[in-house]
Amino acid sequence: MPSSLTPLSLTPILGGRHHLTGTTECELDRYTKPDQHISDIPFSRTPTPSSPHGSSCKRSKCKQTNGLHLPGCSSYRYEHHLGCGSEAFVYQCGTHALKAPKILNLTLLDEKERRRAEYYNKGNREALEREKEVYKRVGRECDGVAECVDILDEGILLVCYKKGDLERYITEEKEVDESIKTTWILSAISTIHHLHHVSKVLVYDIALRNFLLTDDLLTLKMIDFGQASVFPPDTDITTANDDGTTVQVDIFHLGCIIYSIMLWQSYHNDLAHHDWVPPPIEDLPKLDGLGPWGEIIKKCWSCQYRSSKELHDEVLALFQPSTPNSLFARGWMSLILDLFSRMFWSSG
Repeated sequence: MPSSLTPLSLTPILGGRHHLTGTTECELDRYTKPDQHISDIPFSRTPTPSSPHGSSCKRSKCKQTNGLHLPGCSSYRYEHHLGCGSEAFVYQCGTHALKAPKILNLTLLDEKERRRAEYYNKGNREALEREKEVYKRVGRECDGVAECVDILDEGILLVCYKKGDLERYITEEKEVDESIKTTWILSAISTIHHLHHVSKVLVYDIALRNFLLTDDLLTLKMIDFGQASVFPPDTDITTANDDGTTVQVDIFHLGCIIYSIMLWQSYHNDLAHHDWVPPPIEDLPKLDGLGPWGEIIKKCWSCQYRSSKELHDEVLALFQPSTPNSLFARGWMSLILDLFSRMFWSSG
């Protein structure tokens, strides 16, 4: 994986997707538990100008409280273990969520297992560094990405969204009305458009579990960029390719998100399992009764969009939000009011 900026527009600064060949998640998980992982986190942090008291804080205090040394010389206890993916653990720290790499304890492993675990640990640390780079690129410019509070040596500190992820919500909660569904879809499309064309990031892992809901249920917040590909700022993202990950792959996966929201059922089809080639449209779920979204999903699944900008522009033309910025920050209420207004006049 290249570590420095390259002039080749097709080569990412930080590439995505690492794999531990021949080792299953279950085999590796038996070596680590959330509590074990807490003790493996290095409780050190290089003092920064934003934390003037950092140099005087005692690391031993953080270890004794089983907390994490955060900016401002404060220690937070791990209140809850929020989740565990293939590459990281997520813990609640007050009103925030800390994402830290999933590190296997090497102490009890034989030589063969140790080598495999070291490779696994290295990949997980690299995935976290890649995710840090995405948050640095995005900054506070994209309303559809989870708010990053700080980037620490130990991990990434994010705002904690208590409503949970979209997959859980669709699986467990009552179906929402079509105006809310439309709002969510537009939020997801806007976010991917920004990541592609402003941040120059290909996401790859676009799935329901990686969209969190805000308290008002009006905005999706995207998380988990450990498998993303970060390209130089002058890249033509429409031609970018990182070992199979392209704009069309992201758009295909985004089509699965749109389908899942509209049908109120979880659906995901990973193109990595199809050698990066979309299956024939007749082998994919039927799109009858979905109105204009059915045609949009079909175009996502058949690579008819050259870029997420084309998708974004088509959606803008279809839904005609009341202000030019209504698909972006602070524009969701205007979109909903516009939808209700059109529904009222059409019924009259």
